[in-house]
Amino acid sequence: MPTIKDVAQYANVSISTVSRVINNSAPVEKSKYEAVQSAMKRLGYCPNPYAQALVRQYTNTLGLLMTDQPSYALTRMLSSINTLLYDSNKRLLLEVNDDLKPEQEMELITRLLSSECDTFIVMPKHISNQDLLSLIKEKLVIILGRQVETIPNQCIAVDELDVGYRATNYLTQLNHKKIGFIGSNVALEVSKLREMGYVSAMNRRNLSNTLNYIQYNIPSFQGGYAAANILVEQNPGITALIVHNDIMASGVLSALKHAGKKMPQDISVLACEDSGISKYLSPALTALRYPIEEMVEAAVCLALRQVNRKNYTTLNNPPSLSFLSRLLIRDSVIACSITE
Repeated sequence: MPTIKDVAQYANVSISTVSRVINNSAPVEKSKYEAVQSAMKRLGYCPNPYAQALVRQYTNTLGLLMTDQPSYALTRMLSSINTLLYDSNKRLLLEVNDDLKPEQEMELITRLLSSECDTFIVMPKHISNQDLLSLIKEKLVIILGRQVETIPNQCIAVDELDVGYRATNYLTQLNHKKIGFIGSNVALEVSKLREMGYVSAMNRRNLSNTLNYIQYNIPSFQGGYAAANILVEQNPGITALIVHNDIMASGVLSALKHAGKKMPQDISVLACEDSGISKYLSPALTALRYPIEEMVEAAVCLALRQVNRKNYTTLNNPPSLSFLSRLLIRDSVIACSITE
């Protein structure tokens, strides 16, 4: 295996010159820089990342924690992150787990933050903002997918109030007045914001009797099925349902079908998150889609910019930390024909 000494001899430069090229620690004459690069390529020399880290005092590694069920959306997210890091000559340390309890998620975040990474991106799902803040103090951490009031400049998130409001407003514009809301009892921080947006839009239309129209359950097929059964049984006049995501909505559609309901003629269904399965459901699901690629780019840029090292990244700070979802209109929502 070739060594740094072999590269120096092949390029006819000093070992210290090779070191400066590898670690980008000081300016090097162009001809010598090109000679070293050519020698490394010809000899198949790969710098030792641990030795580089000792010299530079950073590892060129970003730590990422994803705690959610595998989906098309997460695949898009990982693809975007890998592309950005590859182009920036950075590596990714990835921790993935789903269906965790809050204490397990805390352990996983703690484990990630103890690793030798320069900066981190965390996608919390279960733990509270208070617990999250206690874990990430004194670390360079960007929060993806949640807004934490005390650290707004470290958070990349969709405006979840707007998600709930926009979904509800779209349905009320189609003459729906009895609209149910199905939230996640796992992603409570997100669901409560969406519920606030839902209530706000209902109040704006003087449709304030929403208490009996709200259900929370696990964000799964089974959770959506159970919540829909309860809402329809308790409120037979409901004409539309807003659901946490399309996975839950698949259970909702199944429950409504088993209850003898026709969609969307009897009940319209709208999902607050489009993970990628929405268009394959029957009927194809109207849903709100997150701008995942833009959010990931903002998170990576912000994370790498945190590392206060000269020439660490050429990426600029993102222009915005807050994003809006986009409504994808499909077949599961139609105008309500009931008049009162």
